[in-house]
Amino acid sequence: MTSVHNSQRCPIVGLYGIPGCGKSHLLSKLKTQLGEEKYVYHEESKVIGTVPAGDLAGFRAYREQAIRNIRKNPKHGCVTVVTGHFMFWEPTQPMGKIGFWEQDTARKGPCPPVDHIRAWQKVEKAELRRLCHEHRIIFSLLGAHQDAANLIGSVWHHDEDSNLRLAKHHLREALGGNLSGKTVLMLDADKTLCSQNTGELWWRMYRQHYPSDESDESNESDDSDKSDVSDESDGSDGRECPLRRLFNGPLGYSYAAFRQAVFLYEEAADDQKFDEICEGVASNVNVHPEFINLLWHVFDDTCVKAVVVTSGIRLVWEKVLTREGLSDNIKVVGGGRIKDTFVVTPTVKGALVDYLRKTLEAKVWAFGASRMDLGMLRNADQAFVVVGEEANRSTTMDEALMDEFTNDKFQPKQVLLPVTSSPRLDTKVLPITTLDRQMFLDLLFRGSKRVTVSEATDTDASRVLTTPTRNPSISGPALQNAHRDAGRYLALAYLPNVVGIEDYSILHVQGHQVTGYRLQGQHHTSIIALMRGGEPLARGIYDYLPGAAFIHAKVPDDVCHGHLQNQKTVILADWVIDSGQTVAKFLRHIRKLTPDVGIIVVAGVVQGRSIAKLSPLQALVRYGDLTIALRKSDNEYKSEGETETGNRLYNTLHLP
Repeated sequence: MTSVHNSQRCPIVGLYGIPGCGKSHLLSKLKTQLGEEKYVYHEESKVIGTVPAGDLAGFRAYREQAIRNIRKNPKHGCVTVVTGHFMFWEPTQPMGKIGFWEQDTARKGPCPPVDHIRAWQKVEKAELRRLCHEHRIIFSLLGAHQDAANLIGSVWHHDEDSNLRLAKHHLREALGGNLSGKTVLMLDADKTLCSQNTGELWWRMYRQHYPSDESDESNESDDSDKSDVSDESDGSDGRECPLRRLFNGPLGYSYAAFRQAVFLYEEAADDQKFDEICEGVASNVNVHPEFINLLWHVFDDTCVKAVVVTSGIRLVWEKVLTREGLSDNIKVVGGGRIKDTFVVTPTVKGALVDYLRKTLEAKVWAFGASRMDLGMLRNADQAFVVVGEEANRSTTMDEALMDEFTNDKFQPKQVLLPVTSSPRLDTKVLPITTLDRQMFLDLLFRGSKRVTVSEATDTDASRVLTTPTRNPSISGPALQNAHRDAGRYLALAYLPNVVGIEDYSILHVQGHQVTGYRLQGQHHTSIIALMRGGEPLARGIYDYLPGAAFIHAKVPDDVCHGHLQNQKTVILADWVIDSGQTVAKFLRHIRKLTPDVGIIVVAGVVQGRSIAKLSPLQALVRYGDLTIALRKSDNEYKSEGETETGNRLYNTLHLP
């Protein structure tokens, strides 16, 4: 059992446990593993024996003097490791034998009964945890899966100043390059990017998978004030989430509390278990689609960068971004494990915004949802309060926001996610905006990239080619041929300017070799026909790319990694792109499989709304991507029944 007191001048680590549990053995092992250059070791038990039996006052006097000596005369700049006794057994029951006690020849007196020892351990753990938290001392149970040397080594020169330096370093690495004059989106994670709390989900899943592992004392309730616990809410099993208990205790939302949260995770699970649970949590996180679209907009933008800064679990959010195909360019700054080396507190969030603005000379747009984000929101150039459904949002944020409005420079806006959520406060005080609002986009993406669309709407060729496709009397093979003709035209008229052409040797009709030309890179191209409506169009494109791979796909999962392996270009073909949702799902899936492949979307008809700013399709565009359309339409009529494209192409209206 390990209790850690972190002092900037002299960190002290106390190793506590009942007599005979192996503290002296552990101390000796630590000397070998950690050495004595940066560590000083003290063993209380060697002096305990000199105190007369039953002389409790003598023991207390010794312990107080020992603590004073350790604090007064530390080896400069070193961590002090000391074994300690918290409470002693009074014999009230018949004797038994257990563990080290029987083997320890230096120990005087009989071994206590087993039941007494277990009760003793339980009380000592609970009381030590309570007292440590009251005195802002970090506490951890030392489990069999934990490396004591690594645990103790984590306190080496770890204080709030070093924590902030490390956080700034990780922020610079996450954003990379020169940020002067650029805009950085700094996004909180839990309750902001999604309506869920991943910490609460982690502990719920941990209890489900490892119900026998969780210590009794981590579930004990206390009388702490629970006025603001929406960020650390209870699990579905009714038991209190350890994070809720921690942050509503004496430590509050302090640096020590967030460090303590790290030790709770270390106490609960080794690296493998931790990773497995994080994977499970990430698979259950539902990111607001508005944020997915926004992040795809800035994915490789040269003027706007984005970073997720979380006080929760870094690994969970890295897995979420990986699942969404965003992890290459959108990084996470956060902790959760000792090896992360730092924690993100509310103070750190605010300081990172200041660092970006004042030192790195970037503009910061901050997105947060709770009072923990207020420092970040207050210091940003533009602040956005994400407001979720009332049942899931912070209960104290309204009052905290009103306190902040005494600062005339603090003029945040609120974003309702989902849009059906009721707003916070008076909307005149806290105006509502949306992530796809024109003013929002113009301000954010001023001078930035836009989707590239090539469309033949006003050409004579388009007028001729679209005529049979709009005639309801034409269906079946005749309509398929019309769609195929459109595919041939778009491939010949537009693809050479995109993929280029290459020369190759052909035999001339007069019998000698001459140079011929064809579309370039066809052997590294995959044509994906979105079924059913995109198949004939894709066939027309295929006529001019006969060396390409041809793939039928009804849903994104129909496209696998093997279809795209070693490919440089993917052509998605669908006859009608309505809202853009279907194509966006394919784009996201392809990006996840092969992030660097170039994608060309070819369609017969593209609705104007599908390529509007912050539409699902545009949100996934990268440099080099292109949408080619035979015709652009602002008519939002949705075909169905006998006018539905698939039914007309294959005469399937009569089929159920």
